[in-house]
Parts: sequence; structure tokens; C-alpha cells
Amino acid sequence: MIYCLNSNCSSPENPKNNKYCQKCGNSLILRNHYRPVKLLGGGGFGQVYLAEDIDRLNEFCVIKKFESNVQENEALQKAKELFEQEAKQLQKLGEHPQIPQLYAYFQEQGQFYIIQQYIEGDTLEQELKKQGVFNEEKITSLLKELLNILKFLHQNNTIHRDIKPANIIRRSQTVTEQGSLVLIDLGIAKQVNKTTIKTGTRIGTFGYMPMEQMQEGKVSPASDLYSLGATCFYLLSGVDPWELWKIKGYNWTKEWQNEIKQPLSKKIVQILDKLLQVEDKDRYQSAQEVLDDLEPYQTKVLINPAQPSPNVAQNIPRSKALALTFGAIITLGIGSIYWKQTHPINLAKDSPQPTSPTTVSEKKQETPPITSPTTVSEKKQETPPITSPTTVSEKKQETSPITSPTTVSEKKQETPPITPPTTVSEKKQETPPITSPQPTFNNTSSRPNAHAFPHSYIGNKGKYTVDYEAGTYQGCFNGECVFLGPNKRVSISSWKNGDSIYSIKNGEVVVYQNGRIIFQDSFISIATP
Repeated sequence: MIYCLNSNCSSPENPKNNKYCQKCGNSLILRNHYRPVKLLGGGGFGQVYLAEDIDRLNEFCVIKKFESNVQENEALQKAKELFEQEAKQLQKLGEHPQIPQLYAYFQEQGQFYIIQQYIEGDTLEQELKKQGVFNEEKITSLLKELLNILKFLHQNNTIHRDIKPANIIRRSQTVTEQGSLVLIDLGIAKQVNKTTIKTGTRIGTFGYMPMEQMQEGKVSPASDLYSLGATCFYLLSGVDPWELWKIKGYNWTKEWQNEIKQPLSKKIVQILDKLLQVEDKDRYQSAQEVLDDLEPYQTKVLINPAQPSPNVAQNIPRSKALALTFGAIITLGIGSIYWKQTHPINLAKDSPQPTSPTTVSEKKQETPPITSPTTVSEKKQETPPITSPTTVSEKKQETSPITSPTTVSEKKQETPPITPPTTVSEKKQETPPITSPQPTFNNTSSRPNAHAFPHSYIGNKGKYTVDYEAGTYQGCFNGECVFLGPNKRVSISSWKNGDSIYSIKNGEVVVYQNGRIIFQDSFISIATP
């Protein structure tokens, strides 16, 4: 298909082999060089088309056609000057890999045209609609890329004046060393679409323009940085800043956090706060200042998503191997994992491994392997059956196997070296079941239920406290804490807050929003009271 460049044509779509529009008769091939195939957008002063460059093996490019319905000679002349200025800026700045290159600028049959590089991909506005709101890690990466582009522009005495999600494209194919984002529309073609051109006229997009740009038409590097802050807010919240401005004016910049439904670190909040200051003198004055504040945060907090996060479970095989080497009793279930991480066993070089300090009632429930070096028949002769829930000290006197939490030195004096543990079936033959009432648990170290008391989890990014019995969750990250009560609990280890689900599972805390993971932190240690 070929698209007619006549904006007044009522049927601009034509078969590919046509040289002239079948409806209006307009020539379809621009300069016998560019074949328009699709209308990308436009406004009152110009149209933007996707085209094929015939002389470059039909490579895609973009045609910007300047058109004006302005009748005033002064305004029309100003519009033409701005259109030509964009071409000059593209020629000067297009060497940067994240700014489109200029291919040509010319006049044809009284119309002005710019031919520039086509960037294949979605704008960030389109990406937001497809994938949902951005998380903090994604916003941090975006800031780093765009700030480096703005630094380049400002060093070349250029103010973009129209930073917004629709003017930022994420490449879908080739990614440069600098990144995947490309800044388009250097503020000229669409600037003249916004308003009548005259001295002191506002140029930009409502909601993204700072006060000095909107009221006086004054711009500086700090103006672009305000627009960047508004862009980040929109991508984090999905709320158009213009809709807030219509209700609250510039006061929305003081209350922007109320619209964010996901946890943010204190550092990123401080950066966005300073970007969105109403007075330009209170904002960052250069892109480098923001990068300086952002860099320590990135190296300290963010982890590389390509590398697997550490997991508590990774340490378990080593612990089991050590326990098997010394004949230790390994308690099954989550409770045993917690015990090993909070009560490490200190083994002497020549001393056998003491068994876990469980009570008689725990021994009945868990049925650990026998650690005595005798055979089953010998065990029957040596050890009288246990008929009452004796204490640890009583058991120490009446039985030869070591089951009390004695020290290594005590065990060395009492028992011969430990032979490999016998099976559970042998244990059943050896010791009759306990028939007397089980003792009550008077301290947290003897509780058998792993979910019956609070836990403190230390992760790579923060600290989390969960009281399974009370049904509460608290997560603290960079000085900011989220507390969820039992009324937010939806399962034994999950809490719901609005659209977010906070879940403790598989040695990590995961926060979901609308089915997507927006936050994840793996535990490096777990402590119980």
C-alpha cells in the first residue's frame, strides 16, 4: 500500500504499484525517492508518515511534512523557522545513538519536508498500556538513560521542551551500548501543533510543562528535568499529571506519592521530589546532579536481574552433609531449618556430634534416628522403656544414648564414639511409645509449630517481620516500612493491600500487583524469638 501525502485527500490509501493517487491524482512517490506507506500521526501544522526509502533497499524512514493553516504571515514565518530549526538540530545532534538521524531536509511543491531515521519500537506510553505501571528498578534504569541523553542535549545548548512518555521510544531490536531508549521529537514539529506561534507563547504539553515554561515560555535545563520527573510519575502511577493539574494546579507535585500504589525507596522519593519542585531554582540544575544522586543508590541497592538471587535453601545441602558426617539428627520440616540458622552447633575436632536439644514429646513426634553405637538387640538389654515424660536431666541418668543438649565436653566423658544412625523401624522396636501426657511448652525454643511465633527475616534489600499467630506482616526497605494487619491476611503467609499481594514463600518475600512481580527480595538469614 502507498499513502497519499495530500492531507485533504478523502481516500489516501492506494495500491502499491500506483504512481498517482487514484482519488486526488497527487504524485505518490516523494522526490522519486520516498514511498509513504502509513500515517503515524500529526496535527494542525504537520503530518508524520512511515515511508520506504527506495534508494536504500526500501529501508524504513520517517517523513515529516510541514503544513500550516495559519493565515498570519508572522505566525506562518515563525512556524517555518521552527521546522527548519528542528532539521538543523537533528543534523547536529543525530550523531548520538539515542537521537534519530537526519536524512534530508527540502522543499517540494511549496511544502517543507524532513526525512529522518525510523526507530522501531513502542513509546513508553504504549508500553505502559501493554505492560502496566513501571516498578522502581525499571524507573531507575530509565532515569539513567534519559539523563545521559539530556546531558548531551544541554551541553549542546538545546532544551527539548517536550519530554513525555509519547516522545520516548524503546527499541524493539537493536540496542546500543548506551541503552534501548530513544528521545524523539526535539520539540519543533509538535511544539507548533500546540498553539499559535508568537513571541512568549507556551510550547510543550500540559501536565509535563513546569510553571515557568507554561506561564512565561522560559526554559532551562531544569525545565526538561521537571518534565522528566512528571514522566516518571506517570509511568509509576498510570495517572496523567494533567488530570491532577486541572484539579489541584501545581500542588499535585507536593502530593504525588498519594497516587503511587507500590513501595518506593526513600532515595528515589527524594530524587523525584526534587525533580518536581514548582520553583525552578529549587530543582536540580543539571542532569549530572541527578546522576550524582542516583549513582550511589544504584550501586548500593539494585541487583543485576540477570544474576540469580541468593536463596536460603542453597545452604541446606551443606548443612545436611555436615550433619550426616558427624551422625547428627536432622529435624524434618521448616522448624529444623530455622533452628540450624539461629542455633549453629559448634563441633570440637575430635568430639562426636551431640543430638538436637529436643524434649521427650518432640522426640515422639519427630522420631529421629538412634545415635547409640549398640545394635537393636543390645539396646533392648541396656535401656529400660520410657514410661513417663521425664525431663532432660532424668533422661540423662536412665538412658545410655545421648539425647540431652549437653556440651561437647560432657558428651566426651559419657559416651563411646557414635556409629552411623539406625533406621526408624529399629527405633520402633527399641523404645515403646510414650503413654503419659505430653509436657507443655514453656519457651519458644521447644515449640514444634514453625508458624506459631514471630519470625524476623533479613533480606538483601530490607528486613521483614511476620507474626503468623497474630496474622501481621511488616516490611522495611530503605527506612520505609509497610505494616499489614490480620484484616489484610489472605492465607497463612500472604497479605493483600489494595491491588498488591505480599507473600512469604521459598525463602523470599514477593510483592505482586495485578499478577506481576513488582518487588522481590531473598532472605539471607532468619531469626526467631
